[in-house]
Amino acid sequence: MRVFINECDVFENGIVSGSGDSTIKVWELDSGKCTKTLIGHESWIYSIAKLNYRTIASGSADMTIKVWDLEKSDFENQ
Repeated sequence: MRVFINECDVFENGIVSGSGDSTIKVWELDSGKCTKTLIGHESWIYSIAKLNYRTIASGSADMTIKVWDLEKSDFENQ
């Protein structure tokens, strides 16, 4: 199965990517390994924005925006 990355943002020690399988992945720069998979959207991820060192916002084709705490690997319902 191919999964296309639609959006990414760089943090000081990693990259966060959003893709067509409706997941957000956190990647470690040094190893290139995925360290977390965030699940909560129901469609393609089209936008990711870094809000601070541990929080991101994501926008999806499911017409939702989610705010994620990367330390908790969970989103806050808005």
